[in-house]
Amino acid sequence: RPDVGWAVSIGVGGDVSWDQDMARRGAGVDLFDPTVSKLPSPVPGGTFHRVGISAQPDGDYQPLRVLVERSAARRTGAGFLKIDVEGHEWPSLDAADGSDLAQFAQITMELHDLHQLSDTSAGPRIVRVLRKLWATHLPVHVHANNYARVVKFGAYWFPDTIEASWVRRDFLPD
Repeated sequence: RPDVGWAVSIGVGGDVSWDQDMARRGAGVDLFDPTVSKLPSPVPGGTFHRVGISAQPDGDYQPLRVLVERSAARRTGAGFLKIDVEGHEWPSLDAADGSDLAQFAQITMELHDLHQLSDTSAGPRIVRVLRKLWATHLPVHVHANNYARVVKFGAYWFPDTIEASWVRRDFLPD
């Protein structure tokens, strides 16, 4: 188990429970969300940035690498990433370099719009992002999110939104 050193939380909304838990564990937490003017509750030692994630720089939206650089002064120990950006994770992470993700010991995300897997234009992007994650991390937890609908793929029903956590491969035993 890596020591908790720093955390990047992208997509705050009205819930900072993950961020507060990371702070209680000793992590410096950088929180990013351009859709809220302030945090709904204090995060001890946390720094709030009114900036969001995107594939390309565009005003209040920046690529993952830029967001991580804003938290660079806090980086000691293992890094943890949480993303909940209501579907914007796919283009943003597709544009990210694999090394942008590899620096995190653990990644926790809400993955939206999985119905797009059957879409010939959006489906390949989802697969690329999952393969990018798979190159450095292994999924250790996946569950359906009851926020969204279920969709049918052939004979199977599947949640349109899931929550998943990955751990970097070098932190796991063979």
